[in-house]
Amino acid sequence: MSLYVLIILSLIWLSAYVTGMINKQKKKDGTRRLPLWSKGAMIAVTLSVACLWIALPHTRLTAAAGWLVAGLVIGALGDLILADVFPLKHTIPPALLAFGVGHGCYIVTLAIEHIQLRLSASGSLLAILLSTALMAILWRALIYNPRISRRFNTGSLIYGIWLFAAVGLSINLTLKSGTLIPFTVGITLFAASDMILAQYLLRKRGKPRLRDIVWLIYSAGQMLIAYSVGELLIP
Repeated sequence: MSLYVLIILSLIWLSAYVTGMINKQKKKDGTRRLPLWSKGAMIAVTLSVACLWIALPHTRLTAAAGWLVAGLVIGALGDLILADVFPLKHTIPPALLAFGVGHGCYIVTLAIEHIQLRLSASGSLLAILLSTALMAILWRALIYNPRISRRFNTGSLIYGIWLFAAVGLSINLTLKSGTLIPFTVGITLFAASDMILAQYLLRKRGKPRLRDIVWLIYSAGQMLIAYSVGELLIP
């Protein structure tokens, strides 16, 4: 894909965020937040980047690239659920489920790459164990709240372990092979945004406008993941 096309799409993505921040929408709780059209435009640009890589002539889709795109699409579904696009009474559980499935797609992508590059299985397992152990420590220190439902605490822990497993695998892959750097940075930003959002939702730390900053971090991570699709295609 032409560098100019990527630059133009990135500028459209950034413009959608800036314009949305200038024209915030009033929510039911009285706060003013990033409007749905702004988020929708950013989601559309992210998916366009991924799909345009696949549509390039003289390239062939690989299993790893297919799983990566599937993860982006399912993640977009989770975004729309959280944005109250669907008539759901509770949005967090189904959104977490969607994101969890998306992380599963990313893990499959990384597993395929680990196998193709013949990286050590023990090294990959160690990376998962270290990253999930770090998640457990961070969860206990920053997210766990004994005053809320045990179901929410347990769900956030399981979700975080699943996400950090993907982070650990991606860091291991990048350090060992020097590949998928944009993906590794992107999934790390994804994890950072989720940690901040979890503190807001479960620990009630921060103000509503913090979610708009979290969205920028998260969406930037998804854009970087979309950029990495091209690296997985066969020219």
